[in-house]
Amino acid sequence: MSDASMTTPPSEMNVETGLAPKTEHSGPSFFAGIWLVTGLELRQRVRSTKWKISLGVWALVLLALTAGLELMASASYSQDGFGPARAEIAGLLYGFIAFFVLSIALLVAPTLSATSINGDRQNATLAVLHMTPLSSAQIVLGKWLAACAAGMAFVVVATPFLAFEHLRAGILGPNLLIVLLVITVLVATVCGISLGFSALISRPAGSTVLTYMVLAALVVGTPIVTAVLSVGQERDYPYEYWGLEHDGPAEEKPVFRDDSDAQPASTTPPPVMTTTTEEPEYLSKCVQKKGFYSVSAKPQWWIFAMNPYVTLADAAPTMSFDRDKEIRHTGMLGGAALGFAQIKSSPNPQWYLEYRVPQELLGEGRLSYRDECIPQPDGTYIERWTISSDQLNDLNRHGDEWVQKQVELSGWKSPETLIGTTWWLGMLVHVLLGGIGVAVAIGVTQVPIKKLSKGTRIA
Repeated sequence: MSDASMTTPPSEMNVETGLAPKTEHSGPSFFAGIWLVTGLELRQRVRSTKWKISLGVWALVLLALTAGLELMASASYSQDGFGPARAEIAGLLYGFIAFFVLSIALLVAPTLSATSINGDRQNATLAVLHMTPLSSAQIVLGKWLAACAAGMAFVVVATPFLAFEHLRAGILGPNLLIVLLVITVLVATVCGISLGFSALISRPAGSTVLTYMVLAALVVGTPIVTAVLSVGQERDYPYEYWGLEHDGPAEEKPVFRDDSDAQPASTTPPPVMTTTTEEPEYLSKCVQKKGFYSVSAKPQWWIFAMNPYVTLADAAPTMSFDRDKEIRHTGMLGGAALGFAQIKSSPNPQWYLEYRVPQELLGEGRLSYRDECIPQPDGTYIERWTISSDQLNDLNRHGDEWVQKQVELSGWKSPETLIGTTWWLGMLVHVLLGGIGVAVAIGVTQVPIKKLSKGTRIA
């Protein structure tokens, strides 16, 4: 029994726990209590030899990975303008290492907190913390901060390698800081999710598996669901064009061939009738036809935005100067951000507006973008392949102007303008999941505990 219980009148003691009630001044301040639990958790990890070995192995893996990729890419370096330049390859390596660090961080984070609460229950140390003036919120938040700090140790070890490739790639802006910040937030949210499962599930193995299942749903499930829901999301745009209509080739003419001179008289077969087909003659005419142009729409892009790799790429797309001194998105991060922007972007209306250019805007020849022929007043026609490219450009000039004007009126935005516009959605989903996990852990660890899971011990 604690000293507070010995000096507290029996009428004021908690009947269910047998402990003195926690008063407002019975312990450290709220933040001091959180830091107390955090320090206790971190000291236990620092004393562990496995922890130090893990960080050392992680540093060696990154060193071997960076050196190996540099050696493999050195054969492709070119400064003569024909092959990829050193900066371009460095941009690819920078993005690859950033994704690799995020992958390892997501794999390690569940092991840091998925056993934090149910493991203490099995070891009968959680009850000891409850006997102190610390509240459940202080205990849970302290454990969560300790897990986040442990996860960030892996990110800190990887920072020099990321900085090395960042400088070599000539990436514009504080991209490295954004990458580190996003990875930190994602690690913190995963720790919150695993902490919630640790409070709900009595067995440490079960809480770890459930955390990895949530990560699998975010990493693998989001692209699969987006692809499945996009099936059938197509729109057909009708259009008309001038096309060739063939009445069919000429009939085959039978020809007799006599091979009797090539065989002995006794075995001479009768003349064999064979057929040869001359160059077919087509009776064609230029008629107006109808067709449909299908455009795939992907309105479920917001599901893909929850993917942690998409969130990282969209928040920190790498940009650098190309050989023409123009800024463009480069590297794996820039390429991934551009690919996601193309999924977000609505179909370019120019693709189907070209099919629907009014005939009066097509010049004297009335040649549209998909016409196979040009009808003439005397009933004849001119085939498209007989017209030079310069003549085609001249005939389509007015149509091009009409198409560009319609594109501007539609308000369509190119994929490049949509890069970095929805990273907040993925971050919001991850923060909500992590916050729910922490809130659940605080609620489950409240004392007095009214109902315990089967096989759970308190002391």
